[in-house]
Amino acid sequence: SVGRGFAGRIATTRAPATLNDVGPHTVVNPLFWRHGIRSMLGVPLIAGDRLVGVMHVGSRARRHFSEDDTSVLEVAADRIATVVYHEQAIADRAAARTLQQSLLPTRLPDLEGLEMASRFVAAEDVGVGGDWYDAFRLPDDRIGVVIGDVAGSGLGAAVVMGRLRSALR
Repeated sequence: SVGRGFAGRIATTRAPATLNDVGPHTVVNPLFWRHGIRSMLGVPLIAGDRLVGVMHVGSRARRHFSEDDTSVLEVAADRIATVVYHEQAIADRAAARTLQQSLLPTRLPDLEGLEMASRFVAAEDVGVGGDWYDAFRLPDDRIGVVIGDVAGSGLGAAVVMGRLRSALR
């Protein structure tokens, strides 16, 4: 958790930290002290201004980590944070696209004297956002037609629109 233990402290401060006494009082994960880790160095994984994780290394012998050690770990962390951020963005776009597609009706209602057709193409250049449409028969035999157009994009926008569509239905 952010703020708890060694990694949590690094996440909170977003600054490198060293630990010269690994144990239950300093590290949350028991694997470290059970496997004999005695000293640790950790750095935040930051992409842009977003914290995506914490990277740390340990030593089984008591060790003083130098500024050079910290610099090397920070360079690695910067590269890893960029990859993690981009992978998360790809996963979010895929989830948003799947959610947006699930918001669309599989078929429109059959109505005597009225033919309905639809086509939906998401604006790929601005990102998936949860835009949707629906048509359904109301309890009094009228037809309801609704279009949901979200300002924004990404998984969060698609989730909000999914909730709105469900509430409307």
